[in-house]
Parts: sequence; C-alpha cells; structure tokens
Amino acid sequence: MVDVQVIALPFAGGNSYSFSFLKAFLPSWIHWETLEYPGHGKMSSLPLTDSTAALVDVVLKQYRHCRSKSQAQKTVLYGHSMGSAIALEILAELTQLGEPLPSCVVVSGRGAPHTAAKRDLSSLSDPELLKFFHRNGSFSAEILKETALMEYILPILRNDLRLLETSNASAVYDYQIPMLVLNGKQDILLPEEISGWSDYSRLPVEYIEMDGAHFFIQQYPQDFMNHLINFIHDAI
Repeated sequence: MVDVQVIALPFAGGNSYSFSFLKAFLPSWIHWETLEYPGHGKMSSLPLTDSTAALVDVVLKQYRHCRSKSQAQKTVLYGHSMGSAIALEILAELTQLGEPLPSCVVVSGRGAPHTAAKRDLSSLSDPELLKFFHRNGSFSAEILKETALMEYILPILRNDLRLLETSNASAVYDYQIPMLVLNGKQDILLPEEISGWSDYSRLPVEYIEMDGAHFFIQQYPQDFMNHLINFIHDAI
C-alpha cells in the first residue's frame, strides 16, 4: 500500500490534539496531521475568527504546508462535525484556485451543509448549551463538573457554532472524489441531512452508520479506524 497522509479538521471547540486518541490504531503507511483553528490549541494566543472565510484562509495555508512537507503519495481530507463543513470549504477553494484536490474525502458526525437543519445553538445560555452537548454525548457528566475547563471551552465552542450558523454552504458540488460518510446511530441527525452528502461527489458515496452518539469516533475508535482504513485502501 502506498503511503497516505490524512489531513484532519477538528470539531467545534476542538484543536490539533483532538484526534490524538486515534493514532494508536494507525497502520505504518498512514500519516496523520490535524490542522489548527485560530484561537484554539497551539494557536490559542490568536483571536478567534469572526468569519468562516477567515478561518478557511488560515487552515488552507496549513493544508498546503502539510502537503508540501509530506512524502506521502496520496492525501485524505477528513473532518468531524464542524470539520466536515470546513473540509468542503477547502475543496471549494482548491477548485477555484485550480490546485490539486485530495485523493478522497471522509466526513463524520454532520449532515451535508446544504441540507443540515439550522440549529441556533450559539445563542443558548451556558447551562442550556452544556445540557445540549451532554445530551448528544459530547460532554460527559464528569467533564461538566470541571468548571475551569468549561469556562475555557464555552467561548471557543460558542464562536465556532456561530461561524457554522452564519456561513453559507459552498456552491461547488460534484467533485470527482471518493467520499465516505460516517454517523452515529444515536446522534440527532436526520436521514435527509446525511443523504445530502451524495450531492458533493459524482462517484457513489459510501455511508456507514456506527453505534454511538455524536462522538462515536471516541466511543468506538478502533471500529472507526477500521472503516477509515478499509475505505482508504479501496479508494486509493
């Protein structure tokens, strides 16, 4: 198998460390890089962005850097939840600029941006927002008790949600790219939200429904990685 580089985009409130738990399941031929959003993780000294366009500009530079320094023959673009929407924006920018696209795309934990139900989460009060994310499996009861951690995360999470709620879905559809879509059976996504991903590829889109809620990738990391690895092996 040729060497493959996975370039990953975190979920709302996440950062470049968010997928570290998956690296234990990586085969030697897959190299994993997670990009960073301004105001998150290693870039926490920078202000949070106030527009999706500004965020995409930052992560696209990181994406190019990852591509240029990598010795891998193939690239996979992966995003979970918010990262799925940002992955599409990267595809749109690359297309408009005439730059090479990744070999395949994997998205999880989100409906297609143009079919996803509008959920006004960013305007919820702190208790309401935490209750929502506890209910969908994002925060455990133990994590919610970490007051200092929640005070740090909530402004970042709220800003990310606001970006998603105010941005427009990319107008560039019909990529000639293999695509895998994974979702948790206990997530709150509707079937029509998930099926909308087929509009983004001229090739048949592969759908996999796993046990678990919104963060099924954390609940069943080995199963998730097995699906990812099998898809990459077949697609590339």
